Amino acid sequence: MKTGFFAKTVKQYSSLEEKIEAVGWNTGNIVFTNSIINLLECEIVSEDAEEETLSNFDQFITTELIWLRENVQPWLSLTKQLEKAGDKPLVPISIGLQSKYFKKDFCLHPEIISILKAMEEKTCFAVRGIYTYDILYKNGIRNMEVIGCPSLYQIPLYQNSFDFLKDYKYGKAVSNFRTFDTDLTEKEYKVLKYLSKNCDGFVEQTFDYIQNINGSDSEIDKWIEDSKSIYFDVDTWLLNSKKYNFSIGSRFHGNVMAILSGVPALFLAIDSRTKEMTNFFDLPSLEFEDFDEYRTMEYYRDSTNYDNFIKKYNYNTQNFISYLSKCNINISEKYKEKFSNFLLK
Repeated sequence: MKTGFFAKTVKQYSSLEEKIEAVGWNTGNIVFTNSIINLLECEIVSEDAEEETLSNFDQFITTELIWLRENVQPWLSLTKQLEKAGDKPLVPISIGLQSKYFKKDFCLHPEIISILKAMEEKTCFAVRGIYTYDILYKNGIRNMEVIGCPSLYQIPLYQNSFDFLKDYKYGKAVSNFRTFDTDLTEKEYKVLKYLSKNCDGFVEQTFDYIQNINGSDSEIDKWIEDSKSIYFDVDTWLLNSKKYNFSIGSRFHGNVMAILSGVPALFLAIDSRTKEMTNFFDLPSLEFEDFDEYRTMEYYRDSTNYDNFIKKYNYNTQNFISYLSKCNINISEKYKEKFSNFLLK
């Protein structure tokens, strides 16, 4: 089957505003999009494509459901893609709920439930974790598999082995943080203050101005302004990540990019989205509220252990490939070769 992928790409010479819109106001989305392009045999299709183009495909991939919020009605991009797909399968990869905590009575809008039930009649869903799986199951959805996030399956494309996660020394650290869309809690302020004192770099993924409980903090503001980087392409992001020896923060894809570049990362879990995926992959993580600002950065590096992640990696990847096969989606030849060689080492 020929598979199309509804996705937006960042044009190199477009304006900053156009780039921000293309990444959906979060540069982490380019990591996710890039993983699908790298791992799967598919072609990018515009959601504005005409029928002549759409008729060349047997099914389509969508990433519109990675941020399902409570009681939100169907939005324009989702309905447009459903319309363009028509009677053909629209395969959602990494469906995920957006919840601060693992809310047991998470409420999906009735129209979203109806759309999901119609979609599952034609294809199997990829969901990012057990929590999302359970909530969807409670709402009558059955045709789905837990696969985590495709971005982490790219490691064989960028690394020859897991040696970089087994034997490494602490040096320069890079950090990331949540979106600055609301006031910082007292704990968040303390952690951000700690990062500003102990990290050489800061990766920003969204475009909100920092807000905190104490008004403007000139030291933190200056540190972010002097050390922040925002990336609109994966290659530059990977290249600059190699300058560091350790990554720490609450951005899932910010830490994934560090890993892909050969830099171990410690995930600070701030919501169910991050926790779902760190649990699924057995990634080294720490509850945000348990972060101790009196510990050294060397302590956090030394406590970052990837043994369980490595043990499960082959199984998780094979499970992901099995899911794709169920959906009649092939993995790319390049990935097939790299993954095979990676496992031999």
